[in-house]
Amino acid sequence: IGRFQKFLAKSSFANQCGKWINSPLLRLDPVDRGWYDQLEYAPLVHARAHRLGKERRILNDRLRAQYLRLLDVLKYKPELEQQDHLMLTYYLFAQDRIEEGLAHFDKIDRKEVREKLQYDYFAVNAAFYRLEIDKAEKIARTYENFSIDRWQKLFAEALAHISEAKAVLDPQVVDEEERDQQMDQLADTEPSFSFEFVDDQIRLEHKNIENAQVRFYPMEVELLFSRQPFAKNDADHFTLVSPDGEDAIKIGKGTKQTTYRLPEKYRRQNVMIEIESGGKRKAQAYYANRLNTEVTPDYGRVRILDKITGKPLSKVYVKTYARMNNGDIRFYKDGYTDLRGKFEYASLNTDDLDQVQRFALLVIDPDAGAQTEEAPPPSR
Repeated sequence: IGRFQKFLAKSSFANQCGKWINSPLLRLDPVDRGWYDQLEYAPLVHARAHRLGKERRILNDRLRAQYLRLLDVLKYKPELEQQDHLMLTYYLFAQDRIEEGLAHFDKIDRKEVREKLQYDYFAVNAAFYRLEIDKAEKIARTYENFSIDRWQKLFAEALAHISEAKAVLDPQVVDEEERDQQMDQLADTEPSFSFEFVDDQIRLEHKNIENAQVRFYPMEVELLFSRQPFAKNDADHFTLVSPDGEDAIKIGKGTKQTTYRLPEKYRRQNVMIEIESGGKRKAQAYYANRLNTEVTPDYGRVRILDKITGKPLSKVYVKTYARMNNGDIRFYKDGYTDLRGKFEYASLNTDDLDQVQRFALLVIDPDAGAQTEEAPPPSR
């Protein structure tokens, strides 16, 4: 039997038996025969977090070809082995098919696989996806002094993410905006005003006005953002619709500042608020949220914190549009913040970043609310 097994393994008959077979007389391993190798793709960045269209597509050609090679092997097996679930976990994670990847990972018994190291690294990632920070830390700590430098660094990076997720860092420095100076003395007689939101109040700074009218336009934030990503405070966009409500703001004689509290109806809504006075009108979007967004333009990264607790918010959806150098405005990337509350909105496996003039970001969470931001591209 032994001689016959060796003969069959090297005969042309073996090549006609598919990519995998296991029988008393013949065992074909696709790795041993050079038909398949498990490859790693890093860094791998996807532009979209959700499927576009009816069919799922893998836009990275090399990843797609490698994944199809794996499926071509697995189709010959009557049932998947532990090793197969481990390989599928990697490639599903690489496609952002997280739930499917976790389902395969849960079928693996660590004692039954040879790659204990790789299993533990997937276990850390699975714990990240499930927000089980303590579990991830316990696994990663066992590799703090690991002898293989590459793997030691990977687990050290995981520990750094965990430390960052548990601690609140100092707020990022925000660039200051310069104010235009008055050009001549005639401007002193012109009516003028500006306003900002302080919690659920409007703080109105004004000069030479006696009354003001405020109007409220409820917004469908994601729809409006997708239509006009860079129209954050576009009053003209709302001239064709009637306001949902309006009110008069009483201006005290001789005062320069007036505070107006929003009606209770609009304190928990996303609304465009327009104020008209002295023949002028201004509008700003009011977002009922508890989001503290920290944008770091030099690194193309945004960090989302809970405004009340100061803790990082994971699984917050971020949609990014870009204004290109030729003036075109197009979808650039979307995704979700990680357990540190961070999302890299500028990185892609293409050269599109070289053509970007400015980014517009929509940050939206079903519980914490919505917010929009703009940022220049990272310096090259």
